[in-house]
Amino acid sequence: MLARQFLDMIQAKPLLAEHAELLDHEYSTVLASDLMSDVLAMQDIDPDRTILLTGLCNTQALRTADMLDLQIVILCRGKIPCPEDLATVQNMHPHCNLYSTRMSMFDVCGILHEHGMKGSNEYLSA
Repeated sequence: MLARQFLDMIQAKPLLAEHAELLDHEYSTVLASDLMSDVLAMQDIDPDRTILLTGLCNTQALRTADMLDLQIVILCRGKIPCPEDLATVQNMHPHCNLYSTRMSMFDVCGILHEHGMKGSNEYLSA
């Protein structure tokens, strides 16, 4: 699904969206978690087709997205990061857009799943 489609469905507002070309990019997988160690444990994700959905609004979540080369991060429940964290996003490589939605993570996951996006359920062995 195109980013512009799912961002519209979940009423996401751009917080930092300097990379407009990502709106016409196709994504298929959602990593939804507030526990960044779980996100880092995911195997075989395609960063070009995966988004991060979280309610964790701090540098840890943004640096996790950076480590995985994710291009889109969506903050749930209307969260907005502090200016220092926005600066972190601006320095991410290759590039990342940050959005916020007032919806809960549960509701966003349901909408995205209903429209064909899947979650990643591949974990490293404990």
